Amino acid sequence: MAKRWFLALLVGAIAGGGVAFAIAQNTRTVEVETTASVEVRLWRNVADPERLHLSTRPAGGSWTTHNDRLDMSERSPSGNWDQSNFVMVDVPITVSVEIEESAPSRTTSTGEPEWCDDRPSWSGGAVTLLQGATGFYSLDPVGGSGHRDHVLPWSVLCLLVDTEAEARSAYNDTGNLVPSLASFNLSKSDDLAHEWLPRWQARDAQGHSANACLYAERYETVADRYGHALSADERSALIAACAAGSTSSTPGPAATQTTQAGRTYASCDAAAAAGEPRQQGCSAGRCPGGGRGFPASMVPSARDGDGDGVVCEQ
Repeated sequence: MAKRWFLALLVGAIAGGGVAFAIAQNTRTVEVETTASVEVRLWRNVADPERLHLSTRPAGGSWTTHNDRLDMSERSPSGNWDQSNFVMVDVPITVSVEIEESAPSRTTSTGEPEWCDDRPSWSGGAVTLLQGATGFYSLDPVGGSGHRDHVLPWSVLCLLVDTEAEARSAYNDTGNLVPSLASFNLSKSDDLAHEWLPRWQARDAQGHSANACLYAERYETVADRYGHALSADERSALIAACAAGSTSSTPGPAATQTTQAGRTYASCDAAAAAGEPRQQGCSAGRCPGGGRGFPASMVPSARDGDGDGVVCEQ
């Protein structure tokens, strides 16, 4: 009777109870309840009836005999049963659960994505951006200590992307990068357009006159591409930057004449015949890097294929 009681108790504990599993999917924990079918058999040595051993077998598996000898010397609290020591049985179970869950954004304690602080490395065209480049804000050669500056600040841009891959792409977007002297980049910091444009003009009027409109065009293009909503102050500053008559490109060494504000031509040939000086354009975010042409505002009919504000480049 004691043996039957013990077997019933053991089978109930192993096979009848629910088994809980925690399955991690990204940062989410899912608990799945299931049951395990286990065969249990008690063995008694014929020559030595006091030698009792337990064997278990998961459904469809192999028998495992547990080496711990069962000790039946203990009496139940009621005194009506002899009871054995406890035997712990590990039952292997494989449970497959499919959970559709998008990968979570990696965030810091401040709630910002990690890539805002742990910035991606430079790649693609951003790597060679500074080679032989002229400073976008000051028109000085940047040399080996130049900086790559994000026109739309990275502190804003990094919040507009959802994945690490998108962050790497946005960080190296040459349409939003310009070569800069370190001092200008550090001074600009995370300024938005309405904060930086007046300080830039006060610090280097020549650089501002040459490139403020190109800065404004890039700023607006990048903001639209990544979904940054321009404030009223930003929009007013961008409009003013181009309304002031800036040339939207870095002038080349031969650009010694001053173009009359508002003068336009039907074609680039007409502008050249009038003696208008050609200006250095930019390609893939590099200034200089494109050909020499005329401001896009001077020849409205010409197509600005690379979006640098200079048309009919040669």
